[in-house]
Amino acid sequence: MVRDFDEIIPIIIFTGTVGEEVAVRLIQQGASDFYLKESIKLIPKAIIKLIDHAELRRKAQNYKDKHTHQSNILEAIFYSITDFLFLKNDQKRYLKVNKSMADILDITEENFEGKNNQELNLANYFPDSDRTDDEVLNHGKVVRYEVDIVNNEGRRMVLETVKSPIKEKGVITGLVGLSRDITAKKVFNEELHKNQQILDRAEQITRSASFEYDPDTDMITASNNFKKLMNIGSVPQKFSLKRFTQLIYEADLPLFVQELDEALHTKSQFEMEIRYGKANDLRYGKILIFPDLSLEKTLFYGTVVDTTIERKSYLGMDQVQERERKVISRELHDNLGQKLTAAKMFLNHLSNNGDTHELIHKLSALIEDSITDIRG
Repeated sequence: MVRDFDEIIPIIIFTGTVGEEVAVRLIQQGASDFYLKESIKLIPKAIIKLIDHAELRRKAQNYKDKHTHQSNILEAIFYSITDFLFLKNDQKRYLKVNKSMADILDITEENFEGKNNQELNLANYFPDSDRTDDEVLNHGKVVRYEVDIVNNEGRRMVLETVKSPIKEKGVITGLVGLSRDITAKKVFNEELHKNQQILDRAEQITRSASFEYDPDTDMITASNNFKKLMNIGSVPQKFSLKRFTQLIYEADLPLFVQELDEALHTKSQFEMEIRYGKANDLRYGKILIFPDLSLEKTLFYGTVVDTTIERKSYLGMDQVQERERKVISRELHDNLGQKLTAAKMFLNHLSNNGDTHELIHKLSALIEDSITDIRG
């Protein structure tokens, strides 16, 4: 019954009647020692010895239990985690791999044991494996790197791998590695980068910039082309709405702030022609801000289009037209003045000359020409 409860507690059989045959059977059943009454003087030393021995066994058992517990945890990690886990010795040979790694490479866990990448035909599969193994084993470094592979199903996989040294009494005896499948993240980042490049190029071609405004933080996140478009260099890619309004030309600022505050408050679309920059380098633009009401919290998206070239071209055209009007006006004035002067002379002559038919005809022609000039 005691042994069912605890295997280590010392049990001493102390008797004067039990024979040796029974004593042997008791020892086999779990008794720690057996003494006859004649040996009573040996009992104290025997108790001390058995207690010391039991304490040593207890410590050994605790260590064994702890080691078993840790081994069970390691086994649980190896067999439950979806990342690839592997252990290698100091000769770069596999000691253990988990099921996920074995399945993806279509190699049994047992076939990994004691073999290296070359023997498993994985050298081309993991081209940086040997180099990074050497860095860990020879220099004790923790190495992190990415590898882009095609698995046995012909599917692209991007693995982020971390390798760390295993040390025993300060000596590197192997390494442990973990490889995580970051394919989805990598593809997403590649698409994001591609879209960002397309956006940057499109904004450069259209001389525009885009931004997002979060009312909760009162911060604007601008596109890469925003700084160039607004002709600023010291503003980071994320800045406050107040900093944005400081870019607007001071003469337009009161109306701009008033209209923008109203649009943000009512969550409505805002559109305005603006001038920005300094007086000696004034630029023109068109700003459009609209709310996104599909989210739990409202965000505002905006675009700024540089219309400086068109605006200056329009102003230049006005100046050209004004000059042409002045030239036409001057020519019209001069021609009409000459013709009216001639008409006056004909009238004076008409009053002094009896033959009026030819003068009336000339006078009528001059008046007709003057009317034509004015209409033209």
